[in-house]
Amino acid sequence: MHQDTLTSKAEIKFTLHALERMTEPTQEHISNMVRKYVKKALHLGYTFRSAGFNEYIKNKINPRKISEEEVLETINNGREVSVELEGNHCKSKFRHNDLVVIFNKKSHSVITAYRENNSLVSKHVSQWVKEALDFLGANAVEANNETEKKLNQPPTDV
Repeated sequence: MHQDTLTSKAEIKFTLHALERMTEPTQEHISNMVRKYVKKALHLGYTFRSAGFNEYIKNKINPRKISEEEVLETINNGREVSVELEGNHCKSKFRHNDLVVIFNKKSHSVITAYRENNSLVSKHVSQWVKEALDFLGANAVEANNETEKKLNQPPTDV
């Protein structure tokens, strides 16, 4: 048990990054994450559906199905295996069973949590990602076609 043991969920915060990945994967959640990370990938200069784009999306969409209770147990009862000082941030890595929690001690925030044996995206999640990308791609092609049609129309006199 750590000297400054946290006693309740109310005493810790979770970053959006952590919560997105800890949640149970549902098709709606995956679709929302795909939309978010497609925008980021395109902003970073990836070409839609290129190998780099696909790898980026695969690494970002990685739901882990970890409960807040498991995270709290890991922080309270796990072994602190490393501490990184980064500017004003003091990050600790706690391990308990197969769960790893990266925790900011100063702000009492969970940065991320993952299982050491966690395989990347499961088969049904992969299918949901593919469906969301297909939907976004079809809409992008349709929107592009509409834009092309408008650009190719002769100007109208008003």
